[in-house]
Amino acid sequence: MWHAWLDESEPGSPCASPAYVLAGVLCSPEDVEPVREGMKLFLLRGQRKLHWRDESPDRRQKIVEAVAGYSCLEHILVVRVGKPDEPSERRRRLCLERMLYELNRLEVWHVYLEARARGQNKADRGMLDALRARKIVGHRLRIDHVPGPADAALWIPDVICGAFGASYTGRDDAFWQSIRTKVEVHSI
Repeated sequence: MWHAWLDESEPGSPCASPAYVLAGVLCSPEDVEPVREGMKLFLLRGQRKLHWRDESPDRRQKIVEAVAGYSCLEHILVVRVGKPDEPSERRRRLCLERMLYELNRLEVWHVYLEARARGQNKADRGMLDALRARKIVGHRLRIDHVPGPADAALWIPDVICGAFGASYTGRDDAFWQSIRTKVEVHSI
């Protein structure tokens, strides 16, 4: 049995079309605690959580290599390249729909998302209900919203998003090259 932790990013630059990226890391509940503890080792004094955008290039490389080294993890990435005027929440819904479909297909029944505003969390749960009604996902799949600092497993999909985004925008391909073979990518 697997659980999944999800995070998103919107990499953009003048040379790349706007994208919405949703990453998922899959791990068994029995194996996740050592991964969490390993991720916490990267915290600097005063940091409550790891966040890709706050890290130096050297630390990013060390962190992505550590994530790539965990054999107990599987990674899924859903990428939506949209039009510049496509609302961010629409891109999120489309990516979340595909991600939840993929997780349901893999029999992942518990999904953790980083908590956002109350209304946004409610919209995520409403979307899950709609996907159940359309029979895109089964009734066993459930989602929980967790504050980012409360679960170090949520930091891992942020790393996947960051590595992909750095490559996608042409800033630095090395991070993505360190992990890309371990990530199943779906473009929508």
